Amino acid sequence: GQPRSVIYLAPEATPTATFAAEELRDHLQRVSGADVPIVNALPADPSTPVVLVGPSEAASARGVTAAGLASEGYRIKSGDKWLVLLGDDTEGAPQFSASWWQTDPVRYGTVTAVYRFLEELCGVRWFMPGELGTVVPAMRTVRVPQIDRRGAPAFEDRRPQFRGSLGNRPAPEWEGEMSNWMVRVGFGRTIIGHFNHTFHYLTKNQAL
Repeated sequence: GQPRSVIYLAPEATPTATFAAEELRDHLQRVSGADVPIVNALPADPSTPVVLVGPSEAASARGVTAAGLASEGYRIKSGDKWLVLLGDDTEGAPQFSASWWQTDPVRYGTVTAVYRFLEELCGVRWFMPGELGTVVPAMRTVRVPQIDRRGAPAFEDRRPQFRGSLGNRPAPEWEGEMSNWMVRVGFGRTIIGHFNHTFHYLTKNQAL
């Protein structure tokens, strides 16, 4: 119920890493009641546990980088008094539009590392958008075991189709919550490719 650690976010952190750190802080508070602070400098006391979010010199010094990761890949690694959560990111914010026609590719491996940590170590689940679909187990103390894990999405294009039930796009008032939910559960897109209604012409030898 009280913070024993800090979340380290490098001063040059990307919007993706910043979002990931905030998501980690907010969910840890819901899990344990502890408001773990986000800091831009490593603690002076080496005995203070630190969670390093996003690529940084501090993470590299602990032997954890995004080098060699697949597209949107992530690393989760712990050591003595530290935990690193990072991944392959783009510079932009990790938002994924609920609109079916979104075309912009985005990579947010650091965010994925945070969500996989929350799922596997804290039991958090996001079954559907909103408070009703969010399950957050109560843990007065969150303990991190020795862990060294890397992963990446199996598919580069992971978009849902809501057009049939929602018309052309979700209502503006819940687009943001829908977007957050889709990022949390793993939807995303790093390639651009469309197969539209004219695709069937290719099988009939007709001109497009």
